[in-house]
Amino acid sequence: MKLIKMLAMKSRVICGVAALLLLLSTTAMAGFIDFEGDTLGPKANGFTSVGDAGVHFFDTIGTDLRVHPDQTVVTQNLQAPIDDASRIKIVFDTDKSSLNLFFGNDDACCSAPGDRAWLEVFSGATSVGLTSVVMNRNDLTDQSIDISAASFDSALFWYGGAGGTPIALIEAIDNISFTDAVPEPASLALLSLGLAGLGFSRRKQA
Repeated sequence: MKLIKMLAMKSRVICGVAALLLLLSTTAMAGFIDFEGDTLGPKANGFTSVGDAGVHFFDTIGTDLRVHPDQTVVTQNLQAPIDDASRIKIVFDTDKSSLNLFFGNDDACCSAPGDRAWLEVFSGATSVGLTSVVMNRNDLTDQSIDISAASFDSALFWYGGAGGTPIALIEAIDNISFTDAVPEPASLALLSLGLAGLGFSRRKQA
């Protein structure tokens, strides 16, 4: 009987830890911005789409942003509409762990074979991830790029050569999706609960 009670206690501890792990895994919420509810036209730096009030967009050269009719697939996108070496900066109010976006306006007239779309994420001023995709150069918003990191609060998107040097091309982005980073204290709480359960089981055995 004593053995059965001890096993039952261990089972409850394991179930409790598993339940907390499931709860923590569901706290990473997803967000999405497609600019469909935004008015067309120029936008100031710091522009926030109606799709998510916690995400802010900037042109790194000047203040040239606009919501523009798209060429394909969707109705509207966000552009840095001057052919210069600018990048689109995305700033998040809360830390994220993944980011995916579609890009277009990769016109063959202003790019070369092998040119790439680049996406870099930052935690504060520190780069924590960098990726790129070779552009198909068809001028349509039909390619995507994604990146993941433990935690980041901003991102840069741009068109550049094989080494990442920006080229003079209008950037256009759309269908932006992202996932919140799970706070580190939650992981610590999970570990503490597991250790506490283990210690309690050992005391019961004694």
